[in-house]
Amino acid sequence: MDVGSGVLVFVLIWVVVFLVAVQIRPHTQDDAGEIVPGTPASAPRNFDMKKKLRITTLVAVVVWAAVAWVITSGVVTLDDLDIVSRFGPGAGR
Repeated sequence: MDVGSGVLVFVLIWVVVFLVAVQIRPHTQDDAGEIVPGTPASAPRNFDMKKKLRITTLVAVVVWAAVAWVITSGVVTLDDLDIVSRFGPGAGR
């Protein structure tokens, strides 16, 4: 895996982890009982973006390291992922 591929894989993993992290333990205005007029009750009350970004980056680095190791070590190869030759026409012959 070259540098460009590694960066691309990291960015993809980071975005997916961020989208998951944003949904974990949200504190809404309705939960706090203090709804600001003109906003929906489901709006965040105190959204700590820095904390979410730090957590996202740490988790993404760990996941990326595992994915990069699997790709570069050869544990999984393209032959392992070739399902056409395993399950395609004439596979049992």
